[in-house]
Amino acid sequence: MKNLSKLLTLIFAITLLSCGNNKKTENVVEEVVETPKSNMKIKLFNETENLLNKLSENGIGELKEWKNPEDMGWGSLTDYYQFGEQKDGVGMQNNLAYYLEGEENYAKNLLLNLNVNNPKSKKEAVKLFSETTETTFKTLEIEIPQGLLEAIKNGKDFKSENDNFTTDFKIENSNIDTYKMEIVSK
Repeated sequence: MKNLSKLLTLIFAITLLSCGNNKKTENVVEEVVETPKSNMKIKLFNETENLLNKLSENGIGELKEWKNPEDMGWGSLTDYYQFGEQKDGVGMQNNLAYYLEGEENYAKNLLLNLNVNNPKSKKEAVKLFSETTETTFKTLEIEIPQGLLEAIKNGKDFKSENDNFTTDFKIENSNIDTYKMEIVSK
């Protein structure tokens, strides 16, 4: 459809230039530039729209449109999925979100982020994070690294690498615990 529109525009421009004008006209040529394709080894990372749709079905929110706001880099994210009780009835609930980064036509990495804002419901939060991690790997149609779910359960950092992707899990402790599980495609 895009090429047809360009062709019609080109024909219209040539017609206008040649109608009733005896002056010498220049040839109008429009260069078509193809955007580079990706060969990310996680196949779904090469199909950003499909990737966003499938991950949006995982129950923690809909991923936003794939875009490059103010040339800060291509990506998408969900709003924070809020769950559990607020700490002492005030403040923020625990929350979970996806972040995707990449280039115009493909994703490079996915981050699943959990903020444990209420330590009293940490067990529930870690369980949901673990379940969402498992669902994420199934959605991407890749095998979950052996030991990752155990590391999440025990609160231990974890790193794994194979021929197709790396997985990194870390916990950042401050006023709140932040669990981060990242998958980076090769």
